Amino acid sequence: WLGPDNSLYIRAQCYARQADGINIGSEYNGKQETGYVGLKNHGATCYMNGLLQSLFHVGEFRRIVYAIDCEDNPDAPGKDDAVHEGPVNKASVMTGQSMADDNDKAPPLIQALQNVFYKLQTSDTAVDCRELMKSFGWDTMDAFTQHDVQELSRILCDRLEEQMKGTPMDGSIKRLFEGEMENYIECIDVDYKSRRNETFYDIQLNIKSERGHELRNIEESLREFTAEETLEGDNAYE
Repeated sequence: WLGPDNSLYIRAQCYARQADGINIGSEYNGKQETGYVGLKNHGATCYMNGLLQSLFHVGEFRRIVYAIDCEDNPDAPGKDDAVHEGPVNKASVMTGQSMADDNDKAPPLIQALQNVFYKLQTSDTAVDCRELMKSFGWDTMDAFTQHDVQELSRILCDRLEEQMKGTPMDGSIKRLFEGEMENYIECIDVDYKSRRNETFYDIQLNIKSERGHELRNIEESLREFTAEETLEGDNAYE
């Protein structure tokens, strides 16, 4: 319609329908389009794939992994030396179909991780992780069991550190990932303050604040994580 001074007003409405799926032709090449390839999902391994790809893109971590010479340590963790601690391997003691043929000996964990990283750099198609999962001591049951990604990260770093003991790379993982935080309690009504330093390899950040509003980025999550808290009611110190 016409407005003041012969201006023209137009009212329009736009409606976007959610796509039912994404059609990718057979000629599509992810490596050419993005420069990267992903990891195949072997059942319920998306959490592991996310962790491995995150670590792969930490350049210093990738350099550390490549620098480990697993030939110098024949006792490197493999299928016969599987990790049996924590929830990550809770299904590894169950009887089931193995990740590969029983006649195939699992490679050391370090070698399997090096192979995955190398293929992520050089392959033109999504990378298979079965060799790495077999080096964990996993069977088919584990591939279809959702595990805790934080626990897997810690165990993986522990195994890398064990492999580097007594080598020039000893302590590299600690120097790369270890941080330190200070927890303190300061009384309001009396002159008392308690401080305690703690080291960590990872921290858990909220995506929604205690008050219920969404945290839009990692900076907001970190501010929420480090915010001071007043201990009141049942939480108060006597």
